[in-house]
Amino acid sequence: MAESNGSELPGSFHPLVRSWFAERYGEPTPVQAEAWPLIAGGGHVLASAPTGSGKTLTAFLGALSRFASGDYPSEGLSVLYVSPLKALNEDVRLNLLQPARELGAWFSARGQAFPRLRILSRSGDTPQSERRSMLKAPPAILCTTPESLAILLASRSGLSLLSAVRLLILDEVHAVLGTKRGSALACSVGRLALVAGEFQRVALSATVRPFEEAARFVGGRRLVRGAGGEDGAGGLPGVRLEGRAARFEPRAVAVVAPPASKRYELSVAWPAAPIRVRPPSAGPGESEPDEATGRYDAVVSDLAERIAGERATIVFADSRRRTERLAAMLNEACGEGTAWAHHGSLSRDVRKAVETRLKEGRLRCVVATGTLELGIDVGSVDLVAMAGAPARADQLLQRAGRAGHGVGLASRAVVYPFHGLDLLAAAAAVGAALEADIDEVRPPRCPLDVLAQALLSMVLFGERRLDELFDEVRSFYPFEALARPDFDAVVGMLSGRYSGSRVKELSGRVYLDAERSTIKAREGAAMLLYSSGGSIPDRGYYAMRLAGDGGKIGELDEEFVFERRVGNSFSFGSQAWRIVDIGDEAVTVAPLDRDADFMPFWKADKAPRGSSVCLRMLDACADYQVDPAGFASRLAALGFLPGAADALADFLGSQARAQGGSPLPSRAIVPVEIFRDPGKKGDSTAIVL
Repeated sequence: MAESNGSELPGSFHPLVRSWFAERYGEPTPVQAEAWPLIAGGGHVLASAPTGSGKTLTAFLGALSRFASGDYPSEGLSVLYVSPLKALNEDVRLNLLQPARELGAWFSARGQAFPRLRILSRSGDTPQSERRSMLKAPPAILCTTPESLAILLASRSGLSLLSAVRLLILDEVHAVLGTKRGSALACSVGRLALVAGEFQRVALSATVRPFEEAARFVGGRRLVRGAGGEDGAGGLPGVRLEGRAARFEPRAVAVVAPPASKRYELSVAWPAAPIRVRPPSAGPGESEPDEATGRYDAVVSDLAERIAGERATIVFADSRRRTERLAAMLNEACGEGTAWAHHGSLSRDVRKAVETRLKEGRLRCVVATGTLELGIDVGSVDLVAMAGAPARADQLLQRAGRAGHGVGLASRAVVYPFHGLDLLAAAAAVGAALEADIDEVRPPRCPLDVLAQALLSMVLFGERRLDELFDEVRSFYPFEALARPDFDAVVGMLSGRYSGSRVKELSGRVYLDAERSTIKAREGAAMLLYSSGGSIPDRGYYAMRLAGDGGKIGELDEEFVFERRVGNSFSFGSQAWRIVDIGDEAVTVAPLDRDADFMPFWKADKAPRGSSVCLRMLDACADYQVDPAGFASRLAALGFLPGAADALADFLGSQARAQGGSPLPSRAIVPVEIFRDPGKKGDSTAIVL
């Protein structure tokens, strides 16, 4: 059979790369077919497509072709990949090794050489020895996180490493776009352009909205200094001379978002709580039913049946405590080792072991928080279950997409609400997901705390003029509209204007020369950035270490630790542990072969509901009031199983009765309940429903 030449791929791709793709994958997916000509032409691209559409290869295949043709050197860092999840960076690195090996064999069989590419990852988990090694011998492709990129930009060796970047890939941009973490990343990308010059930008997302705002985030603005702007007075490079203001040119970013063909099979379940039966008491055959157990028992009982019929299942929960609880209950119901927990407070090694076991088919079920929500390769997953209604439609789609994670496969997911309001939220979230009603992200504008970090990093290695810095930061996406008084106020804070206050963090971090209008970093500023940079809050967690070798197993919330004593036991990562010692910063534990006494908890900010879910919850209330009798039957279109539909109708009916005939909440009606507080004489309380 004749070898395909891969004519569907851009002609500028290396011929052997094109023929390898045609033999290995056949036809490009819609997002690949639309994005590759733009990428091959050197344009900036934002590619949006459902999970499992081949977006990662969309971003990387053009780079592999350029390595093959010699356009990118194999020595030195040419491709920088940034994602918000450190586990995803390592996963992408491992998954890139396979096409690189296959291309090497493909080229060799045809008498040509494919360059040997070093592909490395760097994050907070990377050992110091590996970090030093990659600085001495730079990889061709580096996978990293926003925080590690910021640290690289705050060191001379890191700046040298990044100076030759030709392609930047930003993955899962929807996860950071509306947060200060995204603002910090945008500043790092802007600084990277000042260090490496212009480079190509390719961004990926499954659920980002609106496209235009995300494209602006990816592109930023190019700073064009006035004539003579590269030389200045006083020996300071890049000084802006009087009357020669800088200009800003927005970078054009093409949006590739072909119509989604991904199929989702979504359902909402409200299983009946199992009845526990006591042993026979008086006569033969007699038994008396115990009271119905709670929703957890009902969910676990139904999940146990589903897990038994699937190769692999991921259960998503909205908190680490619920994750631990469900994993423990599933193991009790199905046998030890059936389910493992996976969340951010588990150590890297534990999480990696769980991911590997799931990918290799040696684990039937993983109960996870958002740690498995993004595109980590965990092999073939048959079913996704969500314990509790997702807060947003994009979250539901992202999580459901972990099942059937492949081109042309359907994603099967079931939602298990835990109470009446959760049922209402499930109806809203499923309806929004099926209609792709994704909330529009509103990125922070001019976050001055992020600006303070960026400025401090930019003045680490020498004196800088304020006018020049002001121009540079306004080329960064979050600070396009930055006012000079706000900029000057941040500079004043960094210089110690408020150092006389009782807040020690406001001590001076830079030297300000008001006459020459310059600043430079004080001693120790770099260590401050290394130890506390970024925008992820420090929760004050205690390290959880294994007795004997001191290996880190995970992290515990300080409030949970304060309530424990030596000898207490608790469940963590599908294992019971006994507390051996409680220190100032760590809790030492030993494994236990019996059930634990406590379930751990972690305090954290609860994610707010998305606007589309909130509005649809109100619409469901209004729909119920129009025709209560037919409401349950209409829920079938949202995948509600009969028990769930009846439960939601009963919940709204009970609410209507409690309101004494007044209408339920809707987009036009806000009920307010007023009652006299029995604990306070003469006082009334108003509750907005």
